[in-house]
Amino acid sequence: MARRRLTPLGVDVRATGRGDEVLPFLDAQFDVVLARHEEFDPDEVRRVLRPGGVFLTEQVDSRDGVRACAALGAELPWDPDSVTLDGAVDVLGGAGFVVDVAREHEGLRRYRDLGSLLGSLRTTASPVPELAPLTPEAVARFEAPLRALHLHFAAGHEFVDEAPRFLVVARAPYCARPGPACSPA
Repeated sequence: MARRRLTPLGVDVRATGRGDEVLPFLDAQFDVVLARHEEFDPDEVRRVLRPGGVFLTEQVDSRDGVRACAALGAELPWDPDSVTLDGAVDVLGGAGFVVDVAREHEGLRRYRDLGSLLGSLRTTASPVPELAPLTPEAVARFEAPLRALHLHFAAGHEFVDEAPRFLVVARAPYCARPGPACSPA
């Protein structure tokens, strides 16, 4: 979408593959680097940004889906504190970035029936990956909590799950390496 919208405006948009450990670009090549819902290596981002370049990232906080996981009696397949705003700010600061914006959104997902909850688990990075394909074996494994959720919905209640997100805008400093002589301006 970015390429389609920005190329006519003269913006050179380049994508990387998922999980690229080393970004396939020259040093100090870009004014802006974006990462939406993707892992990033702050040292690599800094390497490819020009001095004063901007890194903007929107991330899914690792608390996303924690309540659904608990309601289904499944063990969370990741650490709920592994991807947080504070962690992103710390790692970017440690790589020498100046963080200009750090904002959280404490989003919620509201479900009014079991079908919508299961549909969501099938289409997102599910906290219960064993249930996502909805095979007969998976449904049988989670039968008791699924029945409990069905009764919860049948009684007219909704189920609310966390869906937190965060945004960070950080700038590469105007010097090669961070230190006392480096000006963030």
